[in-house]
Amino acid sequence: MQKIPGINKKILAGVLSGIGVFIVIIVLNFIIPNFGTIGIPNVQSIASETGRFITIVIIAPIIETFFFFGIILFFFHEKLFKGKFPFIISAIITSTIFSLFHINAYGNFSSSNADFILAGVMGLVFSYQTKFAKSVIPAIVTHVLINLWIGFIILAVVLLGLVII
Repeated sequence: MQKIPGINKKILAGVLSGIGVFIVIIVLNFIIPNFGTIGIPNVQSIASETGRFITIVIIAPIIETFFFFGIILFFFHEKLFKGKFPFIISAIITSTIFSLFHINAYGNFSSSNADFILAGVMGLVFSYQTKFAKSVIPAIVTHVLINLWIGFIILAVVLLGLVII
């Protein structure tokens, strides 16, 4: 793993890798109900403000992914554990922190246990994307696309709600 994974010369491969993982997640959504709807925040909060939508779909995933999987994961694996423990230990710790961070988006822990677990699973996916690509770009792309997918689901729910009413 390179020093704080970021943009490297294989940016196109990283973007395509992120898109590929997103496609796998969408396919899993059709096989396992609710897999692609990880942590849908309050429908009205997103639908009411374009700025909030842009923040949740684009800005937050970029900042979160870089912070958790470019800095925190790097810190645990390279600095704290100095590579002496298997990577999975650092990935699990980082993914758990990532899940805890997302409790706020879900409301509270008791109402969203499945979302908490799925955010942790996605954290593991992002950890390994970062490790194998030696870049956070694939994880950022996947995270942005997942949040965009969630945004489209919310938009569909809002529009269907307006049509039904």
